[in-house]
Amino acid sequence: MIKYRIKILILLFCILPLVTNAQDGFFSSILTREILDKEIVQPSGFRPIPKAGDALWQQVPEGVKNAYIREAEKNLNKPWESIAATEFMEFYISGNRMKYEFKLFDQRSRLEFAVIAELLENKGRFVDEIINGVWKICEETWWGAPAHYKTGMLPDKEEAMFIDLFFSETAQMLSWVHYLMKDQLDEKSPVVSKRLELEIQTRMLDDCLRQDFWWKSNKMNWGTWITSNWLISVMLIETDRNKQLDAIQQILKTMDGFYEEYPDDGGCDEGPSYWNRAAASLFESMDLLRMASDGRIDFSSDEKIRQMGAYYWKMYIAGLYFVNFADARPTIVPNVSIVYRFGEYIHDDRLVNLAGYVAHRENYDSGIFPNNDFVLYNDRPFLYGLGRQLFLLNLIDEIMAGNPAPPLVKNTWQSNLQIFTARQFDESTDGFYFAAKGGHNDESHNHNDVGTFSLYSYGQPLLIDLGVEQYTKYTFGNNRYDLWTMQSAYHNLPTINGIMQEAGREFSARNVKTRISDKEQSFFVDIAKAYSKEANVDFWNRTITLKSSGEFLVTEDFNLLKVTGDSTFISLMVYGDVYINTNGDITLTSDDGKRYRLTYDKKKLKPQKAYYVIKDPWLKASWKKGVTRIKLFLTGRNKKDKTTYILKEIL
Repeated sequence: MIKYRIKILILLFCILPLVTNAQDGFFSSILTREILDKEIVQPSGFRPIPKAGDALWQQVPEGVKNAYIREAEKNLNKPWESIAATEFMEFYISGNRMKYEFKLFDQRSRLEFAVIAELLENKGRFVDEIINGVWKICEETWWGAPAHYKTGMLPDKEEAMFIDLFFSETAQMLSWVHYLMKDQLDEKSPVVSKRLELEIQTRMLDDCLRQDFWWKSNKMNWGTWITSNWLISVMLIETDRNKQLDAIQQILKTMDGFYEEYPDDGGCDEGPSYWNRAAASLFESMDLLRMASDGRIDFSSDEKIRQMGAYYWKMYIAGLYFVNFADARPTIVPNVSIVYRFGEYIHDDRLVNLAGYVAHRENYDSGIFPNNDFVLYNDRPFLYGLGRQLFLLNLIDEIMAGNPAPPLVKNTWQSNLQIFTARQFDESTDGFYFAAKGGHNDESHNHNDVGTFSLYSYGQPLLIDLGVEQYTKYTFGNNRYDLWTMQSAYHNLPTINGIMQEAGREFSARNVKTRISDKEQSFFVDIAKAYSKEANVDFWNRTITLKSSGEFLVTEDFNLLKVTGDSTFISLMVYGDVYINTNGDITLTSDDGKRYRLTYDKKKLKPQKAYYVIKDPWLKASWKKGVTRIKLFLTGRNKKDKTTYILKEIL
């Protein structure tokens, strides 16, 4: 089987001990220009995987090979259509960004499938398709998405081009096409590969070096996502050694900022679906540097980097469900390529086994990836990354031969993010699982959700975090918190004296603690500070407990400065059927048919329910049967009180 990885060697300049102790400029202070020049392979010498025509591509499993070829054959002899300018403008007119993006992604994916099909078949059948796709993309005015183009309704060729996420992803894809297929393209016409080099050089490589883009110092996932793509283009296309080293030094500076901003617990406050293009993209750059230095540049022993990888399995629930606070989605098809390689890099068996579990679950030895589930839950195959697909093809046999055991750990604690997870039984999806958070309301992709929780039972969602609707211009605009999915009233949280939580760093959790014993696992948080002064709340201590006996309890212990005429109620977002009889008894039925009784103090709380039809495509992918909100209204006028509600399976 093809091997892309290079054996780890001892660093010549004692880099590993220095890296571990580095304080400022984690990457750039160690990898000086002199070290880079000595250790990084010379331009045009980078050979991370075999090129087209290499016999090793024929060793890919037959089922995988046939699946890619069938997908590519669907588009043979079809024209490559231009996307209308008015569709680009639609984002600025109506707020819709997906119509253009989906067409953009689908065309990129079409080219990727053609390239892989040609690699695996090696008969020349798809070369014309590849040429047409390359030419069409090279003719585009701009390679990015309209939501990221800020200076006008249409890209202007006379302006300095802004490089966004999908611009860089396109450059990365085209760099791989050039590296893999140059000889095959030249047989048809040398102009094609020449055009590819020119467009990548002028649009991506030269502009990245010359322009001071905000994402170079922003310390969030844009920087690490773009620089991982930039680095691939640098290593595969750049022929000038000085420019190559200049670019790597700039990339290291951006990596520094991302690393330094990241919490020591390795937690991604954007959620696990964004981890794929946050910590995972940082790893991608580190892995490229390792490959380009014959294994001598290796940061795998750093504890924070190890925690960045471990975060992913810590947020794993069951099946394809992950903890989904912020804009993360509850259902994710993990990128097996990056999860497996990251796990191998940091020697994390749980991460490696998670990749193996998904590969077996999704039949990666005989199916196509990205598969239908990936498209459903992660939008479009283009976001999978051509490089990631190529490395995955090299590793299929190895991954499928590994241990396909999902990481079902009993509890985890992210001290910086203040996220606690607990399951009733270790290494099992039986019984309850809950995740709860403290934090603050100025996190990346923030929802106003300090103190919320989600509850799963037997691996199925019961009390949920909705996630986020399909992105529009309003998602990241001034009216973000007018969207219902962002509001605390549509999370499992109280609305106090008619007041929801507010957005901002100051609206945060207090006194966050956890307690673990043989009999129970608990999370404690005071959420009062997450509300404005108009809520008139002194403290609101919330205790969330999972008992080993199978009871899930939430205790609300609060002191209000006054009780206004506005109502105070606790929201519970349910995925499943909710039945409330005339006596106020509440029964929940989950999607798998299991039944649960919600008991509460009927003298203090009065229930009410409302059902919400889900029409948004992103939400519907996870909550296709709609959701129900239970409101538990406080009936008394006591300023200081305490009440507990309990959920237990009906056996």
